[in-house]
Amino acid sequence: VIALEGLEDIVLRYVELAQDASRQGLFEEAETLLGRARYVNPAHPAIVEAGDLLQAEKDSGDLFFELNAGELAQRSEAIQQEIATIAEQARENEAFFLITAPSDDVARWIFSVMREAVSGYRLRGNIELASRSGVRLRLPEAED
Repeated sequence: VIALEGLEDIVLRYVELAQDASRQGLFEEAETLLGRARYVNPAHPAIVEAGDLLQAEKDSGDLFFELNAGELAQRSEAIQQEIATIAEQARENEAFFLITAPSDDVARWIFSVMREAVSGYRLRGNIELASRSGVRLRLPEAED
């Protein structure tokens, strides 16, 4: 019984990591994690749900930008320019942003660079702590 509970925990952790990767646009990583979950228990229902989420994220049309951790740590001119470009795309598309970063300090710095790049425009979004840094621009639904 304890061994089965341990396997259940492993599957659920892989699924959780896959869902996080899906939300960050790390689709290959999400696929790999789901493959590992399937290896542990191919019939687990949470794997199907996570697979559906992954497909929905792939089909979302949202823009995903992964930010280089080394450049962020240095707060280099290059990363500031990259973040500014992302902010300009957020403004042009009236997109909602999701900043992911390993610390609140890094996430707030990314946001401050974005805000400065589009001075006068009210950026809308959230910050989420994650192992990798990036920005997702959730594009508004196209109206028919």
